[in-house]
Amino acid sequence: RSYDCVPDILADMQISSVELVTNNPFKVQQLTDLGVKIDRTRPSLVEPNAFNSLYLRTKASRMAHSLDLDQDSPPPNANLNTEPRLYGPESVRSASAALLQGRAVAMLDR
Repeated sequence: RSYDCVPDILADMQISSVELVTNNPFKVQQLTDLGVKIDRTRPSLVEPNAFNSLYLRTKASRMAHSLDLDQDSPPPNANLNTEPRLYGPESVRSASAALLQGRAVAMLDR
């Protein structure tokens, strides 16, 4: 992925710094190298389940994503939980608090 347009978009929106929700250290480094001021990073909290366990483990092992994965997390197709959960409650609370303070919030994919 290329984040080359991000500094221009932030400048156009008159946003001087961001609070980034990501587990991806490469994304943080790329944005920093492009001159984006990152005030703080917050993890995107995702609980492993039967649908995403293998995907999350792959993200952690191959792409160095910062994920707190318990060794005992369920293997794929075990204890199927079909309720969608895109963002953890802490991520949502943080985004809501930032919005109430008048700060821009962008929820990015992992």
